[in-house]
Amino acid sequence: MQIAFRWYLPTQVQQAVGQALDEALIDSLLHAPTAELRMSYFRTFTTVALSQRGMIVLKDLLNQHLNIPGIPLGPADRQRILQRLTLLDDGQCASLIEAERRQLGGDTRRFLFVMQAAARNAKAQQFAALRADATLAEAWMDEALLPFNAPEHADLTIAFLPAALTALPELKRERKIFFVNRWLAAFIGGQHGSDALLLVRNFLDMHPTLEADLHRKVEEAAGELERTVRIRNKGLQ
Repeated sequence: MQIAFRWYLPTQVQQAVGQALDEALIDSLLHAPTAELRMSYFRTFTTVALSQRGMIVLKDLLNQHLNIPGIPLGPADRQRILQRLTLLDDGQCASLIEAERRQLGGDTRRFLFVMQAAARNAKAQQFAALRADATLAEAWMDEALLPFNAPEHADLTIAFLPAALTALPELKRERKIFFVNRWLAAFIGGQHGSDALLLVRNFLDMHPTLEADLHRKVEEAAGELERTVRIRNKGLQ
């Protein structure tokens, strides 16, 4: 559902169906017959909530004004909520993040770094950290890549796509074996437009000597993006 809604549906279609989808998921996360199903609906809701009603319910869950029967929310679930609120620029997210930071206690730098990655107004600073901060733990980078490249922010993150692709040989040398896959899945996979696909294709054309394994990884990620663009364009017809 997350892929279909966030990647495959054009923005105007998301807006048109978002309210109904939110209401259906809210009803299901509260009334599904088993705790396992209620948690599945909750986690889906935290990835696709879009309407004003959805934002209110997310905050009610976070503040425990509303509870899912039989399911106490742990820190990871609360952070799912905060990440969605941040992605959508909710006006209260800063104060809610600060309240969560105080509740967590201890070293909360990783939590704050990931939340900042989800914010629209911190992209340049976050990309600089991802590329140039030698002290940044790879686990922090892994956790921040997807919120940084949320499809809701593709209009912003496309500006960093050329640099992200150019960095591939260096990342292959300096990072763990599967990190490049996750980097590409985030930076190319966070896009959904034909302009991004053109950038990726141009990068491959302009780098004919790119190592074969990197070329193949970029081609695979570009294939996924091409599918997304094709499906999304169908939704505009």
